[in-house]
Amino acid sequence: MPFTLTVPERSLIVAASALANSAVFNPRRTEDTTYGIWTSVLIALTESSRATYTLKGQVSLLINPQYNIYISKQSDEAALADPNTSLQTEPDLLGKSNGVYTDIAVLRLGLKVLPERTQHHTRQTDKDAKKPFLSFIKDLGHHFFPHRRVWVTRDTTISILMELKPPPTRTPKNIQHFYYNLHNLLEVAQVQVERQALCMMCTRRFAKQNSVLLIAGAGDWWSCRSYTRQSVFGVGAFNLANDEGYAHPVDLEDDEAVKKDYDDFINVPNEPVPDAVPEIRGDQQDPQILKASAERLARAQLRDTINRIKDEERLTMDELNQTASYPFTVDDLNACHRLRNPTKDENFMADDNAPIGYTSITSEWSEGMRLGTKASDKYLAVIEKRIRADP
Repeated sequence: MPFTLTVPERSLIVAASALANSAVFNPRRTEDTTYGIWTSVLIALTESSRATYTLKGQVSLLINPQYNIYISKQSDEAALADPNTSLQTEPDLLGKSNGVYTDIAVLRLGLKVLPERTQHHTRQTDKDAKKPFLSFIKDLGHHFFPHRRVWVTRDTTISILMELKPPPTRTPKNIQHFYYNLHNLLEVAQVQVERQALCMMCTRRFAKQNSVLLIAGAGDWWSCRSYTRQSVFGVGAFNLANDEGYAHPVDLEDDEAVKKDYDDFINVPNEPVPDAVPEIRGDQQDPQILKASAERLARAQLRDTINRIKDEERLTMDELNQTASYPFTVDDLNACHRLRNPTKDENFMADDNAPIGYTSITSEWSEGMRLGTKASDKYLAVIEKRIRADP
């Protein structure tokens, strides 16, 4: 049976979204209120998969906000100097971070029942050893609280990593303002959660894990992708604050690949740069002068191209502003995206009628979407099916 949100689940998500967008109860538009939205979504996803885990005698998925993917031995010392250290969620590729935390993680715990320990000896009956974990818990007395008899094993994996940002602006000047704000929020969240996944793939704790689902959210807007060990090719080593040294998921062949992967995003059209340069005579034939002249000419022609595109775009954007009003529709945002990126044949927001499957997110980020839309429900169904198949 395909996954669908129930009416009570939808009502809770809508209420949490209203809180996050409230000008009274979230006047500064901070990201902490978005935790209510996404914990509600994740509870629905994990509850849907509970039956599958129960049949195998396993506990359901665990939702853990502010989970530490990695903590340096230096973190205790840093915490004394900076009480906000524990709130750091963006890892440092230069190896200076004391801890890497993700906003929300969904974990699949591997658990082992330990032998019963008494004052004089250790014993475990054959009956206890063969019990499924959930059956063991039913018979567990309070004096044997789980931490004495239950061990979290190296089979533990992270099913979902989530990086959240504040909701987009509530008072956009026009559709461009709203588009830029939402686009930047999702893009920053995507970069940060990818770095967290890279760090996770480089830690010994998760050495057995080959893939993880990533979610980047901005209020009730979001996108997702699957991140695998193959995804780290070209990204290279992650320095874990000189605590565990350099962890190498793959050999780094091109150091520039690391820098290019995290360069600032710049909306510049992909126009070809001509090779022609002005004629230069006499003592101006110096190679450095030729190179500088060519670069100046290329920059000037690129500015002309950008200005021309902006002039043509402004006319159409003015027409869009006359017809589009807040709250903007998916079609409005896609039209704005195409105007801002005339050389790219793609949508910013997912089409409700487009077919969606797991392959849609295996190599790149999904298009953006908003909770409650048909496209969002389809992607949630893909995620639920994936995490339900984990056991």
